[in-house]
Amino acid sequence: REPDVNVIHGALRRLKDIRTPGSAELVAGFLTHPDEDVLVSAIQTSLTLSGDNDRFSMGRDEEKKAPESDPAILGCLKDPRWRVRANALEYVAKRKLGSAKDECLRLLGDDDDFVRFAAIKALAAIGDSDVLPRLKALVISDEELAGPVMQGYAAMEKMPDEEMLERIDAAPPDQRMAAVRAAAEVSALSSLLARYANDPDADVACAALTAIAADEDKLEDGTLATAVLLALRGGEASRTSAILQNIDLPGESSGARIDPALLELLRETEAPASTVLDPLYDAFLQTGKGAERKAAAAPKIAGALGEIFTEIEKRCAPDVDPVLRYHAALHLAAAGRAKGFETLAGMIPGLSTAQKTGIGRALYSIPSAEAVPVIRALLRDPVPEVRSDAAEAALSNQRATALIDLVLGELSAEDAVLQPVEVYGYRFDYAGRENGRAFRSWCQAVLDDDSAPTDLVVLACAAARHCATTAILDAVRRRTKSADPLIRREAWFALLSARSSEVAASAAEIAADPEAFVRAVLPDRVSRDNNAWIHRFSDTQIAKDENWVYSEKKPRAGKEALAALQGMASADPSPLVRFEAGMALVKNGVPIDLDAFVSLLPQMSKETNAVGRITGWLEANAGRATPALRPLLAVADTSKIDADKLKTLRSRVNPESSAGILTFASLAGHADAGDAETPLLAEEKEAEEVERDSLDVVFFYKPGCAECAETRRYFDALRTDFPLLKIDERNILEPAGLVFNEALCSRFRVPSIRSSMAPAVFAQAGYVIGPEISPAALGKLFADTMGEPQDDSWMKLDEPREAEAAAAVERRFESITLPVVLLGGLLDGINPCAFATIIFFLSYLQIARRTPREMLMVG
Repeated sequence: REPDVNVIHGALRRLKDIRTPGSAELVAGFLTHPDEDVLVSAIQTSLTLSGDNDRFSMGRDEEKKAPESDPAILGCLKDPRWRVRANALEYVAKRKLGSAKDECLRLLGDDDDFVRFAAIKALAAIGDSDVLPRLKALVISDEELAGPVMQGYAAMEKMPDEEMLERIDAAPPDQRMAAVRAAAEVSALSSLLARYANDPDADVACAALTAIAADEDKLEDGTLATAVLLALRGGEASRTSAILQNIDLPGESSGARIDPALLELLRETEAPASTVLDPLYDAFLQTGKGAERKAAAAPKIAGALGEIFTEIEKRCAPDVDPVLRYHAALHLAAAGRAKGFETLAGMIPGLSTAQKTGIGRALYSIPSAEAVPVIRALLRDPVPEVRSDAAEAALSNQRATALIDLVLGELSAEDAVLQPVEVYGYRFDYAGRENGRAFRSWCQAVLDDDSAPTDLVVLACAAARHCATTAILDAVRRRTKSADPLIRREAWFALLSARSSEVAASAAEIAADPEAFVRAVLPDRVSRDNNAWIHRFSDTQIAKDENWVYSEKKPRAGKEALAALQGMASADPSPLVRFEAGMALVKNGVPIDLDAFVSLLPQMSKETNAVGRITGWLEANAGRATPALRPLLAVADTSKIDADKLKTLRSRVNPESSAGILTFASLAGHADAGDAETPLLAEEKEAEEVERDSLDVVFFYKPGCAECAETRRYFDALRTDFPLLKIDERNILEPAGLVFNEALCSRFRVPSIRSSMAPAVFAQAGYVIGPEISPAALGKLFADTMGEPQDDSWMKLDEPREAEAAAAVERRFESITLPVVLLGGLLDGINPCAFATIIFFLSYLQIARRTPREMLMVG
């Protein structure tokens, strides 16, 4: 009845969010509307409400019941308006409607290019190989259709015949480029990359060579590797550059092969020398002195791939262009080849800061002793970022004792440039855990040296947790008497971490320390919060603790420690210490004045994450909560609590509410709630042993993403603690991966601003996304999951959830408006000519009443 078509248009779009049979019936009434915009909106909304015919992890093969809108939309394929036909074809593609095959074949001859492209896409989605001759005929008759047709072949994973390929060879370069993209994305077509790697057009050839070189699996294919080899031997500059800047050579990053010299602990450090490094360099670098050291042989690689290594080594010659020489050496070094390290060692003085940081970030699990001079030079670079990246690279192979010794020796050298805060991180802690013996002599020497600088002693205390001999811990205890509060703080933390018996023995002494940040050690160690500690190397240099141990025991705090904490929670002059002491008591189930505790929250800094920690504790203990926890639930961020656990929590905290819903009145009532006598938690039932067959994790990544590669390395390290770990990797740039990500984000109530981000890790107990990903965060997620009975339903999507996820993704793309596009262009940089063209083009599309989605599809 609404006369305004704009109102109808908007209402139809909003109906996408109301998934009821009534909505579908209402929308169906507009599938014959005379207004083009209304009809297009009705088709798009019908698609959202009906969903498509794909499923995730459901294991069912039965057909869906066809929506009532199907016949009307199939009729739209004959509509005289191209936008209507194109949107109807999109509906056919998403729904995979085989009954529309003949009509789609007819539309291959449509006058409108956009409709023809949509028809090709629909036929590819239907997946009937009988249509391939018609698609081939399109290319034979019109080479401009080569790109869309190749996308159709790729969707069906079918290889074009030679006649069609010859026609594509004669097509313009942009059509061959589309063929390269299709071949790069679909393994069934990957052999085409070898064909286009020798294309006469440099852009096409470089695109094909890049697609091969950047994929280690493709380089394992003899035919594709031969194409790269021939391009390198051809010597054409642009093709060589495309290969050398992108190649991902197979290497030894797994750590399976390692030079025996790197396994040796340096024992000569007691001999008089300016630094502890001289014996190492004598052994590695000086020939003719004593027994000659033979470098570990690099693995022999047969065939074209082996020849590629040889060709790249030739690019390490001094007369090669410096940029190409750098990339050649860098990739060889990343693969563990001695030639790469030797070349880089000579080039370092002339490299830019970006190139030097690139070396540190490219090297992982170094297997070759020839890396020593390169790492040494980078550790002495004047730029902190270069030194930090080099230290990470050196510590990434925890078996390489000599490289660990190299870093520690640089820290202790009289002319040291490397700073302790630049060395500390996850790899420092992990190397300490896995190879503590490499740290012992250095750690003991620093702790015994009264003249050692504060930041070096702080780092030695952090290392002492991993190499805790009796002598080292005795030295740590002596450091708890230091006049320097930074040293006292770190020494107490290390001592209580390594010796749980020290918590009770030292509680009163720590509580009496004059410095608040020293007193904070006691509540932290009683709580045993993984990754909550901050290492303070100086007043301005801090680092978050990166140590995480799944098997870390959490013994009950003794009465001495609890008594000290109760005194701190009620009377400590520092609000932060009062809060931390109160939090430790709450975690131990000790009743406290929760109203006074909650009143401290406004004084807590963002870094304290006070509300988040309270929320997490409430969620973890939902099944044992009592009404005494009302003050905590009142300040918790309930949006972060699992819906089922929140329901349990509310019903236990507020049992008088039959609906299980809290009101402000109920929170304010009951004078006994939150007092210092009422138990915070009900008696814990004897825990049933949790049995799991696997620890399933879904990992979303983007190809070429450095952070995603680092996350994979975290997985490798965590497998020691979690042998049941199984990783399901999903490319978030693919439609299926994007929809699956949206569905999991909805299920776990991920904030919309963090949807569609990579890297992202989901498990049964929750998720970690983007910058939050760290070994400690992943370890906690995996540990929480291991503590829950196995339930794999979280990663299985039924039809409604899948459709909701697809609709959410579509809505996000529809939110792309003209101002958003323009702002993105401004942020990306201003090219006046391109800018004017874009404004004109987008303005034209807007005047033509194209939807944002259509604008995006057009480009």
